[in-house]
Amino acid sequence: IYFGHNALTYVVVLSFIPFALNRFTALRNPTTYSEIWKLPLTLFLILLCWVGGIIIASPVFFYPNANFSYVPSASLGGLALLAGDEVLQYDSVSAISTIISSFGVCVILYILAFIELKRVLSAMYI
Repeated sequence: IYFGHNALTYVVVLSFIPFALNRFTALRNPTTYSEIWKLPLTLFLILLCWVGGIIIASPVFFYPNANFSYVPSASLGGLALLAGDEVLQYDSVSAISTIISSFGVCVILYILAFIELKRVLSAMYI
């Protein structure tokens, strides 16, 4: 359950990058956009997000003192994760790194798309 939860979290975070790439491509290459974004590329990027999420989540299983488990928590009103400090530290660092990296790539792509949109609109009104 822990691995599936983490892998799915990373897949969701990584999946923002293809959306940003799609929007950038639509503005940068509008005439060839439909030729670029066909089913094979889309499936490849979906697969890449899943593989990336699984790879990022996998090292937790190689810690010798992982011992992670979910236990009932009365104070939280649900389940709490118990694990070794090294595992939780790795999990936190990898989550923060993945989120910041994905956010950075998306911001760069959206800024480039905005610059391209501004260029196209200014060319239309000259």
